[in-house]
Amino acid sequence: MDEFFKDDEDNLDDKYLNVDDYLTIKTRDYIKKVFSSVCAEKREDKFDCLKNSLFEETNNISTLTYEGIDVCAKVAIMNKNLADKYVNYYIKLDKSITFDEHRKVRKLLQTSDKDTYLIGDNEKIYGLGKFTELSKLQLQLEKSTPIFIFDFTGRFEHRINFIFITNQIINKNDNTEITECAVNEKFLVNIKNGKPNLIENRYSESTLESALKKAFNNDFKESELEEKINSLKKIVGYAKNQRHGTTLVITTPKLAKSETKELINQSIKIKEKSLINEDCLEDLMYKITNMDGAICIDINSCLYAIGVILDGIVDKNHGDSSIGSRYNSAIKYSLKENLTGNCIIVVISEDGMVDIIYKGDKYDNIIKQVNEFFDEVTKLYNNENYEAALSKLNEILELDATSAEAYSKKGVVLYTLEKKEDAIKCYNLAIKCNPNLSKAYYNKGIALYDLEQNEESIECYDLAIKFTPDYASAYNNKGYALSALERNEEAEECYKIANELKQKLKEDNSTNNEDENNNK
Repeated sequence: MDEFFKDDEDNLDDKYLNVDDYLTIKTRDYIKKVFSSVCAEKREDKFDCLKNSLFEETNNISTLTYEGIDVCAKVAIMNKNLADKYVNYYIKLDKSITFDEHRKVRKLLQTSDKDTYLIGDNEKIYGLGKFTELSKLQLQLEKSTPIFIFDFTGRFEHRINFIFITNQIINKNDNTEITECAVNEKFLVNIKNGKPNLIENRYSESTLESALKKAFNNDFKESELEEKINSLKKIVGYAKNQRHGTTLVITTPKLAKSETKELINQSIKIKEKSLINEDCLEDLMYKITNMDGAICIDINSCLYAIGVILDGIVDKNHGDSSIGSRYNSAIKYSLKENLTGNCIIVVISEDGMVDIIYKGDKYDNIIKQVNEFFDEVTKLYNNENYEAALSKLNEILELDATSAEAYSKKGVVLYTLEKKEDAIKCYNLAIKCNPNLSKAYYNKGIALYDLEQNEESIECYDLAIKFTPDYASAYNNKGYALSALERNEEAEECYKIANELKQKLKEDNSTNNEDENNNK
């Protein structure tokens, strides 16, 4: 974005003196210029005579609901030729949809999630898919062929990110490291009510969803929790429009009842009321949050009290004197012994910023700390300081008891320490947290093979391949397990597939390196 603020002084006039207008104009122009360059496509003639640009079109889309649900979805904007190579299309539209077909686009957005994107260029949407062949895509992105993401985080709000690929070590044996590519997004600009902001908004529905799963994952089946979270996202979505700010305490039904009883003298207790399918929910949320104090609801979207004055312990290690009393009261309240880990508090400030409090801290801070700890784990493991790596992983799990990544890495460390049964237990916990985590199945397969449980090992490799079809190492190790069972023909077939995948990867890397050299 170096060119984002470059201006020709001769072109500056009074209209740029308003900072909001200036940033809006620059964002719109940036999107038009960069996206056209990236996509190598000139918008069709009919668009040239229309007032709306892609900036305006996405703003219009963000205002729409679908069956009463606010938009929360992603669109990948990229060169169509690049998409044809590196996107595995789940569905491909028979006729592409243009961005000015707002209702159609909004309806299609319901099909995307955090890993699956609507795929389009600066003009049209072509289908729904997921990025594939990440190692080759990584090389393309390094050659300045960016992919942008429109991340719709709520009604009237979306942000623009760009994609980058990282390599993560998933297993290490002797002198061999097995890595896996992962898709990441980096923030560029947030747009709310048509106004850009270069400071990343601290709230999105996906962040709230993640926090709620952390707090209540063990209390419900996944399908039940998803339904409850969708209802709570809608409630918070309306509450955050309260111009005076407000606080929402979300906890279990049992705790909501006991806390309401305990705080009877500093709240207005009401008869329990379900907010699910409430016909006038938006209006109701505005009214009950238009007073001092918090509202208390449970994970089932049942309301217990309004105007709650939160009380809690004083802790010199928590809170922030530079932020208002609403935030600090929430921090103290979340540290109550019976609430820690069983409560999410959403604090909405008067300036519209939203903080999600969990275990006495901002949820974003916890995630940041977890990521820093993971970096430390990698360094400790690479330096063969395995006990310290285990200790750091346990710290991560104290912060995030549902981290599949932490359990998986802990399994790898235990395996390295020859504690294979314990490693398998950790892999099982990782799989429980994320049933699609192919590397957990793969590493579990290795441990089972070492314990001569070859049938079970093969089942794990099959699952690893199911979730990562080009997993060459999984095919290779499956061959070993089949050979141990004297199923030699099947083993040879696995070795053959593994070699073909490795050779294909080698050829692709070689081709990409040649292309890169030719472009120098």
